Amino acid sequence: RNLRMIVDQLPSSVVMTDTEGAIEYVNAAFEDLTGYSFVEVAGENPRILKSEETPDEVFSQMWQTITEGNVWRGEVINRKKSGELYNENILVIPIKNSLGENRHYVAVKENITELKRAQEVAEKANRAKSRFLSRMSHELRTPLNAINGFSQLMLKSKKNPLNTKQAEMTTQIHAAGNHLLSLINEVLDLVRIE
Repeated sequence: RNLRMIVDQLPSSVVMTDTEGAIEYVNAAFEDLTGYSFVEVAGENPRILKSEETPDEVFSQMWQTITEGNVWRGEVINRKKSGELYNENILVIPIKNSLGENRHYVAVKENITELKRAQEVAEKANRAKSRFLSRMSHELRTPLNAINGFSQLMLKSKKNPLNTKQAEMTTQIHAAGNHLLSLINEVLDLVRIE
């Protein structure tokens, strides 16, 4: 009774099936998430939640793993009663009798839809940032190369030599340009590392 009370109050969905895959029990979290009541799914196969988004090979591999008596872990995209898709991280555990034979399978399922969405948003933002930095680095590097190149030409010109004051200012321009160019190169290195 205590164990059932604990399982019923878990925030994760719990589904228990027989060895043929017929649902024998679901907890309240399953009902809340999927929109199906226990009465609607009793005796059904959990594939009633299956969407076309998860390849059949994933389910074949899961079934093979658990029928061999091993624990299976993975992610699937399922469909609620309403038709809405959601992502789940699933752990399927074979429950064995005293002879080591599979008697039931229990799936503990975590809804990771929001986590997946947040991950996609973060990855998209990171790609946009990388593109922006790369483009800006290129846009800044081009005029800096011109500034550095012309300042170097001015400093080395034999035909039109600079006076002392002009040479000092041109040297400062050249040094500042080189410093800025090295900073831009470091930004590009960071972008490449990311």
